[in-house]
Amino acid sequence: MSLFFLSNGYAQIPANIVEVFPVYTGTAYGVMNTVSNVQGIVSPYFADIFTNRHIHDRRYWQYMFTSSGIILIVSGLLFSVLLKVVPPNWITESEDKNQMGT
Repeated sequence: MSLFFLSNGYAQIPANIVEVFPVYTGTAYGVMNTVSNVQGIVSPYFADIFTNRHIHDRRYWQYMFTSSGIILIVSGLLFSVLLKVVPPNWITESEDKNQMGT
């Protein structure tokens, strides 16, 4: 279930980057990937906290996976409800300058 919500959230990201940052799409996508890949470094630490060093006890792993599913569901719903695509002024100004120069 959490992978379903994760895939729904990820499908919107590339489209929003192009829409919000049309001039700086590559840079924005690179920064977002860098920040989002920090979870690969942090997640083993949180797994250690959730399993409480009882790596063979199923109950602790269920806590970890249940909480990650809840986080994905809540963040996916918040993203879908609260998203507003409004490009910042500095993006539209740079587009106008680029169009005037050609």
